[in-house]
Parts: sequence; C-alpha cells; structure tokens
Amino acid sequence: MKIFYFAALILCLSIRLNAAVVYVNSEIGNDLKGKVDNSAKNPFKTIQQAINYSSGGDKIVIEGQGKNSNQLFYPESVIIGHDKNGLSILGTHSPVIDGSFLRKNDSIARFPKNAISILAYQVSVSDLTIKNFLNIVDLNLNEIVGAGIYCAFGTSKISIEKVNVQNCNWGIYFDGPLFCDLNKNMIEEIRSYKNSNEITGGIGIMLNPKDIGMEQNMIGVSAGNVIKSTDGYGICFGNNKQVTVDNSKIRNNQISGSKTAGLALLGISGIVDISKNTFTNNNSSIFVKGQPLDAWIGENTFKGATGVNEVETSSDYEGAMLYDIWRNNENQFEKETYAAVNIKMEIVANKSAKYIRTQLIKAKEDASKGAKVVTFTP
Repeated sequence: MKIFYFAALILCLSIRLNAAVVYVNSEIGNDLKGKVDNSAKNPFKTIQQAINYSSGGDKIVIEGQGKNSNQLFYPESVIIGHDKNGLSILGTHSPVIDGSFLRKNDSIARFPKNAISILAYQVSVSDLTIKNFLNIVDLNLNEIVGAGIYCAFGTSKISIEKVNVQNCNWGIYFDGPLFCDLNKNMIEEIRSYKNSNEITGGIGIMLNPKDIGMEQNMIGVSAGNVIKSTDGYGICFGNNKQVTVDNSKIRNNQISGSKTAGLALLGISGIVDISKNTFTNNNSSIFVKGQPLDAWIGENTFKGATGVNEVETSSDYEGAMLYDIWRNNENQFEKETYAAVNIKMEIVANKSAKYIRTQLIKAKEDASKGAKVVTFTP
C-alpha cells in the first residue's frame, strides 16, 4: 500500500498546473476547428474529440442547451484514456449522452459499449445525464457493456457527482476501485440483458474488488445517491470471492424498487460502514453472503420489502450479528418483521440461509427445535 501512496504522489505532481478549459457544443461545435484555448467561442462538436485534444488536468465543459433553449444530445461512447490523469468532465445546462442514437442495427459492431469508460486516475465526472446504453442481446464479450460509467481495473480517486443514469445495463461499474467517491447521483431503470447477476447487468452501482480487494471507497458519504428500479441489486459490493474492502462506506443512499436486493455484500471482509441508508419496496432490502464480521450495518431505515425477506444472509453468517441488525444496531424497521430465534438470541438457519422475514408463516417454517418465532412490531 505504501507503493500506492508514492505512486499517487507522483501522479499529483505530474498533473499540469496550467490546466486548460475545453468546451464542447454539439450544435455549433466543430471537431476540425475546435481549440483548447479556454474559450467557449471555439468548441468541439464531440466529447471524444475534446478528450483527445485535452491533457491531464484539463477541464472539459459540455454544453446542454442550444441557441433556442433546446436540449443538446451527444450520441457518443467515449473513452478517457490512460494518459488523461486528472481530467474533469463537467456538464452545464444538463447535457445528455444518449446511446439510442448509436443503435442503428443489431450488429455487435454498432452496439454502444459504455457511455463513459475511464482508464485514467483522479478523474471527475459531474452534472450529466446518461441514458439508453442498453444491450438487449448476449454479445459474448468478456467485458462490461452497457454501463453509464465504467471505471477500469486499477483506477483510483474517481469522483462521480450529480450524474443521472437511465435505462442502461449498469449504472456505475467499478473494477477494483481505490479512494473513489460517488455522491448525489440518480440511477434508475437499470436492466439486465439476461437474468440479472454480476455479469449480465441490472445493477445500479457495482463495486467489483477483483482478486485484490478495495479500499476507502465512499458511496454517498458526503451526499447520498438515489438508486431505483433495478433488475438486480441496487448496490453490489463484492464478487463472491473472499477479499478485503477496508475502510469503505455506503451511507445516506436511497434504494428502492430492486427486483432482487437493495444492497448485496458478496464475500467481503474488512471494515465497512453500511449506515443511514433507506430501503423501500425492494424484493429484499439486504443480502449478505459470507462472514463480513467487521461490517457495521446500523442506523438504516427499512420501509418494507415486497418479498418474503427483509434481510437474508447465507447460513455461515453469525446468527447473533443478524439479530443485532434486527434489534440492536439502531436500524428502524417500519413494518412488522419476524425471525426464528434460539435461546442465545441468534437467528437460526433454515437450510442454507438465515432470514429476517416479512411474513409470519415463513418465520414459522424457519423455526427448528430449540428456536421460537419472535415478532418485532414497530
């Protein structure tokens, strides 16, 4: 980790002190005549061309309003390359990056991959709308497709704020992120192109630790994100491999309308703070796989799940910790919930899982010998 900090210091020193402002305007811009001259009088037409001509540390300002107050669209799939460390992408007047303009036919070559792919360090993206990066067929590609924003493996210090992602396969996808911040984003209508999982999409915010883990990622800490209507998880943290994700926080987010779980913790370990989130009308609110013993799940609000489970864990998760989530960690359950509890105040397993239930009849099915059904009424 010391090597990483040294590399980050070198990175900060390498970003230009005399950074330029580069303008983009799809209505009046010209990719042949655009200039990196801090003037809105010579804008580029496309975001990608502006990125190509920019240098690390520059700011790219994307115009969203035309001469007659009309909405400006950008039919692009753009890449921020490895040599663009410190680049900022900022929208003004709500520009829209729209993938539907790219889909002329059903050939793989014409399918948009991701609206924005980030390969550089210390990149910030803010004040944009991204929509319709939606692949409806299995492309048989060993890569992420259909993401609003994709951050490649090894990127760090990525900041994404006030971005609205609609009707994509993924909202925001991170591969092995370090020191990343997501705040005030709206992610909605996220669709999988098969049954939703960690490969085929349908997930609002995906943090994939790969095999090396993640550290100090802040999801909603400064100001919460809103994630609603996803085919899969609202937020997915982990990839079913036992990896460390120390000092990360998922706080202040509003998660609703997930067809699986609002939040999934999959095989992670390390210090993680899951607090002050609000879960509303998800199939289940939280799913935990494995034994994240140092994950604090407290001070959240559970407004009620649409399925039979408010919280579900794998059978190896500590029953006493699940009971604490239910009764002792300052979580608020606004509707009546039930669990099968033994004399040690541990929620017991029913075959391969443990549950905080939304239905009494299901909790009775969980109750084994020596356990009884406990009801919590708010």
